[in-house]
Amino acid sequence: MVETDPLERLIRQETFAELVAAMTDEEILIAALRLEGLNDTQIGWLLSVDRKDIAQCMGAAQERIAEQVPDARDWVLGRQVPRGPRPSRVRPLQRGWVCRWFWG
Repeated sequence: MVETDPLERLIRQETFAELVAAMTDEEILIAALRLEGLNDTQIGWLLSVDRKDIAQCMGAAQERIAEQVPDARDWVLGRQVPRGPRPSRVRPLQRGWVCRWFWG
């Protein structure tokens, strides 16, 4: 959906900036990898952490950020984990813009 109202677009950008500012570096990394389509098991493997620790970290972050940025509570707590076909056998970091930026 494209926002036509410039004021609404500005409010959303400011709210997004508040969300990012409330996140730790680790949370931003996990969020970026999730946006790339990786699941918590894959992220845990990449970061050498258990997938349950990833889920706990992000769950706590969602609760904390929802309290800090009440205007974005529905955005933060409404995140749905996509359910779909199993990931391909391709190494996950070979896909997406994060990978191209990081690995050159």
